[in-house]
Amino acid sequence: MTYKEWTDQDHLELVKNWKLHGLTNVEIAQRIGIAEKTLYVWLKKSPKLKKAIRGGKNIARARAENALYELALNGDRQALFFWLKNNYRERYSDKPLSPAEADLMSQNARLGQITG
Repeated sequence: MTYKEWTDQDHLELVKNWKLHGLTNVEIAQRIGIAEKTLYVWLKKSPKLKKAIRGGKNIARARAENALYELALNGDRQALFFWLKNNYRERYSDKPLSPAEADLMSQNARLGQITG
């Protein structure tokens, strides 16, 4: 079996959906019938395969973020605290920011004002 067999549209969609549904790279390699190391070699050789895995992962992340946001908006206090701590760390973190982190946050805020 070669990576080229897995770069047609049907196989790329299958791999993307596996990642979308939470499979790890180890599990994807097992489903393909290859070793995990082989999968990483294939990903270096095939931008299409790498894009399919990354695409599935990005969609899954976006769905999870949206679900968390909806929970936070609908009154789930734990979800709200989690969302605030992760999106407004400088205001809602349990730990103080390091000087480097505070400087980075300040720079990002200035950039937002300039480009916003």
